[in-house]
Amino acid sequence: MKAVVHVTVVLFASAVGGLVSNLDLDAQYTSTDQCLITYGGENQKRSVNGIVNTECGGGWHSAPWGNWGVTSNYGHVQDGNQFPGHHPGTATGTNRPIWQWNSCTAFYPAPNGQRSTRGVATHGSRIHRIPLSCSSGNIFIPAPSVMGCTVAPRTWTMSNNFMSLYELDWDGDDFITTLYFPATSISMNCNYYGCSSKKSNWVSVSRSTKPLTGVQAELRTKVSARYQTGCAW
Repeated sequence: MKAVVHVTVVLFASAVGGLVSNLDLDAQYTSTDQCLITYGGENQKRSVNGIVNTECGGGWHSAPWGNWGVTSNYGHVQDGNQFPGHHPGTATGTNRPIWQWNSCTAFYPAPNGQRSTRGVATHGSRIHRIPLSCSSGNIFIPAPSVMGCTVAPRTWTMSNNFMSLYELDWDGDDFITTLYFPATSISMNCNYYGCSSKKSNWVSVSRSTKPLTGVQAELRTKVSARYQTGCAW
């Protein structure tokens, strides 16, 4: 049973005869409808033009190439292509291709710097859930929300954009730098059923916690919404 209904039924004779049921105005329903807003972060124009000293050999490490992951306001580090570089490799324990960076430029210089050979990459995605009250329906079956995704905000703004970059290893990840970005904003204009994916303008790095690494990138936000019913059986 997906909804709990508390109702008081009052029966009275109508003007034309017969009995009509009336729901108590204080009827309460457990909300199971939702508007699901999916938002994510994307990056492009990645480059490294400074000194990075994290994958310099020793133990099982294979200098100088390393895969870089991202923890951000959109998600956490993954062994994938969150911040792809230019040197081909494979994710640990798989045949899945990843694109790595020279992560030991102190000993393996990159005289002309490094630039990613990949295009736009997604570094994280999350879901924001807006609960919706069921409408009254009838005595036994509550009806879906009357609002749907029209309750979604007109503008979706991310004011705390950042990417913390890590060189990934089986024995622990090495911090590289955190990049901070300006706020991003998107007009949504959803209807009852939601709205298709829209994207913000690209923004550039406003600050790095380790500027000598010379890491640069652009960031944008993407957002979409969809209505999910659960009130009616």
